Amino acid sequence: MRLRLVAAAALLFFAGVARADSNTTIIVDLGTSSLNSGQLAIDFSNLNGTLVNGESETVTVLFESGQSIQYLPPYASLSAGLALGTNLSPYPQFASGTGTFLAADGSDLFAPIALGSADGSDGPNGPGEIGLNLAFAPDFNSTGIYGFQFNINFPDPPGVSVTSGQFLLDVEPMPEPSTLLLALVGLAALVILYRAKQRQAATV
Repeated sequence: MRLRLVAAAALLFFAGVARADSNTTIIVDLGTSSLNSGQLAIDFSNLNGTLVNGESETVTVLFESGQSIQYLPPYASLSAGLALGTNLSPYPQFASGTGTFLAADGSDLFAPIALGSADGSDGPNGPGEIGLNLAFAPDFNSTGIYGFQFNINFPDPPGVSVTSGQFLLDVEPMPEPSTLLLALVGLAALVILYRAKQRQAATV
């Protein structure tokens, strides 16, 4: 009986370790308390050594305390991504999974949606790179975004592990009508000036 209890305790312990190993939290610094626009590429090493052998990994990206992305739709682009370098060249195969944006209390801002994925042989993070992208769901609403969650299903190439990582962020609001109007006026002026020069050259 004692042997069975010890075996059961050991199983529970290792199961707990396995669950802990499948969840990784990454803290990133946005550089500002309220990000309105910009593109960031932030290196991290939290996943280094993780085996890419068909395992699942939940990666939670949280911002430094007091930081958030101010949600001001509409957006031309609002997405987050992970670029994971591996020790396999040239192509480590696609990962898959789901992801979502996070509220201040850590809850999902919308139901998890499918991640975009890619792999490559010439990424900045290793000889073979796994890429994952999470774009915003068009029907969600929030005052701020406080993080992202990636539920990753890794591919199953033998003997492959993660060697580096980057968190990628792209926040690009749509231009305001006044800004867009000024751009169009400037473009029209350039076209008029170009045509005038063409006519002047033709008469010479």
